[in-house]
Amino acid sequence: GAMYIDIDFTSEFEFKISDALIKQCQALSTETTDRSGYGGGIFVTGSGEYETTSEGLNLKGMKIYGNTADKAGQSIYVVMTNLVELCKYGIDGEYVKGNYISGISNKNELQGIPIDSTSFNSSSSDTINSRQNYLEDYWNDVRNELYVKQSGNDAWLCTQSSPCRTLEASLIQSNINRIAAFFVYIFDTTSIANTSVISQLASPRIFRNYPLTSTTLSDILINAEGRFNVTGKVRFQLIKFIMESTSLQQDNQGIYGLLSSAEVDLQDCEFHMQNFQSSIGKCFVNVLKGGDHAVSNLKTKDISSLENIIKVDFNEVGSIRISESQFVNITKIDSSITGGIVRAVLQHQSNKLDITDCIFTTCKAQGTFGGAIYIEIQDSNAQITLSRTQILYCEAQYGGGLFIKIDNGGQFIVQSSCELKECKATSGNGGGIYADLTYSASTQTSFLIKDALIQDCQAVSSSTNTGYGGGIFIGGTGTYVPSTKTLDLKGMKIYGNTATQGGQSLYAVMTKLEDWCKYGTLGEYVKGDYDDINSDLSELQGIPQDLVTFTILSSQEIVEQQNYLQYYWSQISLLTQAKALVNESNIDLPLQISLKGWHSICRRNRQRLENQALRVKELPENMIMGCTVVSIMIFSVLRMAEVIRSSAIE
Repeated sequence: GAMYIDIDFTSEFEFKISDALIKQCQALSTETTDRSGYGGGIFVTGSGEYETTSEGLNLKGMKIYGNTADKAGQSIYVVMTNLVELCKYGIDGEYVKGNYISGISNKNELQGIPIDSTSFNSSSSDTINSRQNYLEDYWNDVRNELYVKQSGNDAWLCTQSSPCRTLEASLIQSNINRIAAFFVYIFDTTSIANTSVISQLASPRIFRNYPLTSTTLSDILINAEGRFNVTGKVRFQLIKFIMESTSLQQDNQGIYGLLSSAEVDLQDCEFHMQNFQSSIGKCFVNVLKGGDHAVSNLKTKDISSLENIIKVDFNEVGSIRISESQFVNITKIDSSITGGIVRAVLQHQSNKLDITDCIFTTCKAQGTFGGAIYIEIQDSNAQITLSRTQILYCEAQYGGGLFIKIDNGGQFIVQSSCELKECKATSGNGGGIYADLTYSASTQTSFLIKDALIQDCQAVSSSTNTGYGGGIFIGGTGTYVPSTKTLDLKGMKIYGNTATQGGQSLYAVMTKLEDWCKYGTLGEYVKGDYDDINSDLSELQGIPQDLVTFTILSSQEIVEQQNYLQYYWSQISLLTQAKALVNESNIDLPLQISLKGWHSICRRNRQRLENQALRVKELPENMIMGCTVVSIMIFSVLRMAEVIRSSAIE
């Protein structure tokens, strides 16, 4: 608009503005050429390589105000191959900016493109727009907002108009741990092929989709050697992580929290495999030591992995919350890695894991424990809570849905309408849940089911000591003290579970089994919604041995020592005399039975007798209160009564 300068940069030249005001000048565009409308105040172009140390181009005395350009560079537009070097020479762009003030002046005042005049004159507007930049971005490479795009270039400025291509771009790596806030905006797809270290604690490093108004996820491809090593704070928002197929890499995880100072936060993300025909060999998220972590609204689907998807190994202060997330059709195929989809080991008293409003569907841990979730608690104050979570169609060798091991105290709580449906222990115990609980006088081990439905789960036998506990298998070591009330299944709801060997819904192995069953009122801490009258006795079974002894018992020894748990809290009847009187002439009551004995007769058996139109006589009042009777004798008499009744009618 005011000046047009065309320079041969290889010549001995000087263009210097010592003191000049360029005000309210204009560069107008025309339809006849794409190369119009640039540089409202000054347009500088030329050819050849410019040597910055010559200081032949010096605009220090330039004062700009109110200039306009239809396309770009309201006050100045520079076209030269060494544009980056010019802007970086001296202090903060002093040879090119005049009275422009970084952070205050509008960035579109000074713009340019790093090509020569010949290339510029043959370029379209679209090409120019994709390559031009704000000059401030060249000298000020300390920035908190960077952009990446599949069509970008890591040699570019990582700006909105000149995005980088990958997360290895030098501008991203040099800025990622500066104390200022830091954002990486991903237009579409990017990748990480090496280690990116995130150590800044002042504020989270944020990686998210772009534009900000969009809810479409942007992609990050995690290559075989790619990972985020996190000792500071990081947040991923609206990102679809895609992991490249690899062999097992236990020390090279996707997002790797390495210290208790780390904070990993995933919001509204997805996780997928790149190649559905193969498998991945590393965790998506692995947090060590401790830290404060959160995973919300994560969707993971169709994964075949040698490793767990989320792995937690805490021995310092730390917690993790997994909420509103879905894990669908995930198979962990390496039995050498314990656990299924989520694996957590808590060893510090402050440790907490909360899993809330999540759904695990068709999650499998082949040849190992806990199809959906594997948990170890090794400190008396550590706590894990499941709330409003569904575990459906999951499988493992032991603990088809959940595997819980509490060694040195700690608390595991299932609450708020959790569901385990159609889960399976393929060749072990605990179709829905397997709980390995260790008790001692000095620690409090708590396993509490406050509200959970366990339905249509099964435990399948493959050898001795397997096929027990279709819904839940509880294995106890040490001496449990019932008065502590730390083993409480009051909120357990059971329906349709099966076990090859015993305990269709619950099988308990513990030395103080009888004491636990008798504590409280009529087995209240044991039976959940089991009904003493209508439920099948085989729903709840157990054996008064510790878990170690149980594992070496023969099948015959288990059968001889195990019991229906209801027998422990119900009074057992003692039948001392039974008489039967047959009267063929009495068609309505051909058989009259007289029973004498002590304690109780089961109401349900008495009801069955009455329903068969039999008269039960001479029952002492103390035989009407309890539940158990010698059923074989009663049912034999019933069958005989039917024969006699039929004969009498004929």
